[in-house]
Amino acid sequence: MARRLALLLLLLSVILPAEARWVRIAIERTGLYVLTESQLRAWGFADPKRVGVYGTGGAMLPEDLSLLRGRHLSQTPIYIVGDKRYFFAQGTTRWVYLPEKDFFSHETNPYTRTAYYLLSDEAEPEVMQDVRLATSTSSPSRESSTYTACYLHEEDTYTPSNTGRHLFGEDLTRTPQLTLSLPQDLQATALRVRLAYMAYPQAEDARLSLSLGGKHLLQSTLSLEEMRERMPAGGYHVYGRRKITDPSTLTPLTPREAPQLTLSYETPKTLARLDYLEANLTAPLTYSGKGQLLFTRRSTAGKEQSFHLTAPAETQIFRVDDLQATQHLADKGTVTTAPSPTPPLFLALQLSEAYSPTFVREEEAPHLLQESPAVDLFIITTEALRLEAERLASYYRGIGKDVLVATQQQLFNELNGGTPDASVYRLACYLLYQRARSAGKGEDFQLLLFGDGAHDNRRLSLAWQSSELQSTELLLTYQSRNSLDLDSYTSDDYFAMLSPEEDRSIAVDSDEDHLVNLSMTIGVGRFPVRTAQEARALVDKTIRYAKGEDLGLWRTRATFVADNGDSNRHLRQSLAVSSALSEVAPQLFIRPVYLADYPRKSSGGKITVPGAERALRQALSEGTLLLTYTGHGGPRSWTDEQLLTTADVRRFAHRHLPLWLTATCDFAPFDAPTTSAGEEVVLHPTSGGIALLGTTRIAWDLPNQAMATAVLQALFTPDPSGKLRPLGSAVREAKNKLRKQAYPINRLNFTLLGSPLLQLPYPAVSTALTQLGDKSLSAHSQLTLTPGGQLKLEGELRDSSGKRDASFQGRVRIRLYDSPQRQETIDNFNYGDTNIPPVSYSTYKDLLVDEEVSVEAGGYHLSTSLPYEVRGDKHSLRLEVYVTDPTTKRDAYGVFTEIYWGADSGADPQIPKEPIRIESFSLGGKRELPELGSVASSSLLQAVIHAPHGINRSEQSLGHLPRLTFDEQKGLTFDLREYLQPIEGKPKSYRLSFPLPPLTEGGHQLRLRLWDLVGQLTELTASFTLLSGLRPEITSARIYPSETSPASPLTLEITSPASTDARTLEGECFDLQGQLRAQLPPLARSFASGKETFDLTTWTARLAPGSYLLRVRLRSGEGASDYQVVRFHLRP
Repeated sequence: MARRLALLLLLLSVILPAEARWVRIAIERTGLYVLTESQLRAWGFADPKRVGVYGTGGAMLPEDLSLLRGRHLSQTPIYIVGDKRYFFAQGTTRWVYLPEKDFFSHETNPYTRTAYYLLSDEAEPEVMQDVRLATSTSSPSRESSTYTACYLHEEDTYTPSNTGRHLFGEDLTRTPQLTLSLPQDLQATALRVRLAYMAYPQAEDARLSLSLGGKHLLQSTLSLEEMRERMPAGGYHVYGRRKITDPSTLTPLTPREAPQLTLSYETPKTLARLDYLEANLTAPLTYSGKGQLLFTRRSTAGKEQSFHLTAPAETQIFRVDDLQATQHLADKGTVTTAPSPTPPLFLALQLSEAYSPTFVREEEAPHLLQESPAVDLFIITTEALRLEAERLASYYRGIGKDVLVATQQQLFNELNGGTPDASVYRLACYLLYQRARSAGKGEDFQLLLFGDGAHDNRRLSLAWQSSELQSTELLLTYQSRNSLDLDSYTSDDYFAMLSPEEDRSIAVDSDEDHLVNLSMTIGVGRFPVRTAQEARALVDKTIRYAKGEDLGLWRTRATFVADNGDSNRHLRQSLAVSSALSEVAPQLFIRPVYLADYPRKSSGGKITVPGAERALRQALSEGTLLLTYTGHGGPRSWTDEQLLTTADVRRFAHRHLPLWLTATCDFAPFDAPTTSAGEEVVLHPTSGGIALLGTTRIAWDLPNQAMATAVLQALFTPDPSGKLRPLGSAVREAKNKLRKQAYPINRLNFTLLGSPLLQLPYPAVSTALTQLGDKSLSAHSQLTLTPGGQLKLEGELRDSSGKRDASFQGRVRIRLYDSPQRQETIDNFNYGDTNIPPVSYSTYKDLLVDEEVSVEAGGYHLSTSLPYEVRGDKHSLRLEVYVTDPTTKRDAYGVFTEIYWGADSGADPQIPKEPIRIESFSLGGKRELPELGSVASSSLLQAVIHAPHGINRSEQSLGHLPRLTFDEQKGLTFDLREYLQPIEGKPKSYRLSFPLPPLTEGGHQLRLRLWDLVGQLTELTASFTLLSGLRPEITSARIYPSETSPASPLTLEITSPASTDARTLEGECFDLQGQLRAQLPPLARSFASGKETFDLTTWTARLAPGSYLLRVRLRSGEGASDYQVVRFHLRP
């Protein structure tokens, strides 16, 4: 029996061979490397004779897609001697011949410090054959006995601008004279050199020179005029200009003399840094037997050339200019080559001088792309973030999308033998896009870069030297060659530009832009996450948003924010963008927040615009589908008055997540070491925004306006099915539209932070009015309302065929606005000139009716009072109807504007018996009137109000608007119209939620005044004491159900006094013996409503069955609450 089993196992081993093994190795420099059988066995290979080498090393890949698209993982030929296997490996720096300069110039891979190869026993190894080129017995010529040696001095340590791919070295301002020693053992007889440097001449030209032993080699000047060519208007800062000199003339050298170069910077008061020094040296073609000798010769391209090498016996020669076809030469005399487009490259060495590679790790078989089906979404991520990327992919797969998740290392392995290169992303996208297009999926193919990035991909510069930044795996970024002025950028668009026919090659020593004329083929977005915790929070937000369960009127709102100053230039641009949006989405309600509409205040040397700050917070609190900003900004804030700062973003507590579009400067440089305010918007775990389209560098206002206009029009123009297109597709369409317009490079500064599959939940179902008063709308195009009369209307939900949808059940919110009001800016200035004419625009401000009623069988009706005091002009009113069905998570929206005021009824209003009633009132959870006690500055004032005859909101009713006044001061009197929201299921009832304004510490009074539509006043007064440093408080905590099984739903409910600040839940879980078993990850929530719930299901799934105590507290900027303990039990 045992023999039969052994035979069976032997047979299976033949029929089913062992799975191939893949190993990644690192090489530090260019040269010949050796692999021994013992080494390969130690690395897990059972049969070293089957091991082949895969990849082409560390040189940067071509950025021309027409040269890149045919690339695949292939073997590097190996040379076998006994039990040793030799292969030629390319390091991260290669030398490229420039025929127009007759000079070898270097190119260093900006994406990695180390080159990699793969080893595998998957296929028979490709063996290098002995080749005899040609030999000659004639005496060698003088030229054939020399070669060109390449020398490089380069220190990549400094970036002045945190942008672009170029790093710089020595500070010539501090060290105006540098001495560089060339290799003495070369015995060079002549040399040519050239320099690259950056300088910023401001008062005089920047001048430097290079000499050899007192002999002048070259002189270079970067003039003021050359610098001014790169200086922008408007005073924006640039960091200098990079200059590359022409190679010096051929200079003879004295043999055996140690050549020393002296670099002299003659204008040390002008900022300058050395980039690199390159030297091409003519040296005797002699190999001593030590080390390895790479040799080539200038001026050999296109010619037959001979190389006569003087070397010890046993010296081996390899031809290595074609990495995919390296050859071992049998030639021992003079080697003669046939003409070739580029100079041939050879390597001479004794095999004992071969280098040894370093083992890195075992890898998966690199066949992910090869085996992938056509997909809709391609996610590239890091190993640490892979699980969260897969969780997002799983959600998208559940709604019918085909998704592929790949770590970047999987792509590097499959397409580049393990070496990092941003062009690998692009090539992978190209291959998958071609497959998707063949399967009919190409139109909305999207790329999601699931990870943060660095402008210095190798992280060599000072800003990236912390241990945390060095150890965190980041995705690669594409950086422009230009690294010093306003045309420098980072752009994820590079990975989405997949048309080879548009592409071209850029010279290695050129700063010419590569992307400005290329079009995008696919959409692309990025999650700027560095940790699994950040990724988890952003995936949670994205999935919650995509499920579409957050219904509400916020889905019909767009908020436009504009900076002041500059002759109101930004305000005019914002008006133009909003007008363009209204052309394609006329029903969308536009809410302006323009700084020029509010007075500036100066306190302690700081200028602020409190009114605009409050208006922005209120817009976010109520909810808005879209938030756009036009004006000045930076990575930390908007506007000179700090309208919005990073600290503000971190304190966000609004529930409804808008799409942010920021037409400002570098609000979201995701490739910086620190996290920008724009990134914070997206990374906020529960608030902020669902996505942000913003700039990563300095940008210009007119191209920004064009970008915002193109994106919004593309985003809100439905596709043929009536749905809004994915955000990635809309951005792609907009950027392609701007490709041929003025300053097209500006569009490359815009990056989408968020999922490119995101679709805005703008209501698609329509609602129709069927009756207004006693008139059928089908028979009347214009309708009138009577001031002081009744608003009576009926309506219904209709399906795509126009018939009533009786399945719709839920609530309908009806809002009536008075005719548009002309608004005129009050703060008009331009660099101190206050005589700038104001700007006027129209906006709906007077909300007259805001009611909720039920929807039954697809129909609804409303009857309510209208105010007497109205505008009464000839302009149309705006009636909004928003309907939700909470069971099916559907909503509908309709806007009706053919409604006008008719004649006044003439009736004398009778004072009814039912005035407005304030049913409940609290401030920071304190309810005892009239003395509320001590409250924190972040407290919310909350009230429930019943108004049988509505609340007067019309500006025509002088003195009758809902107001809240503190300390009887006019400057502390606030309009409450936008803070009053109808309560679902309670007709004629409203909820007031108002954040405390900035007040001094100590005692204060408040007065709340409300008028109804027939002129009755209801008033409330109270006093309170404002104290700083009040810690948050947990009123109650409970877990339900208190007993369940692991992985079953479990919810924690926390009640706390309502606050404007977000609060973070901290928790620890103990068993009944007091042993700490787990810690909750910090969970931030808004407590604007006073109550929040936390889903503990995923967290408790890791606990064993048993009884546990959960100890929780809340933390805010003012401290932490006392702990509360709740008990729960997990059944087996």
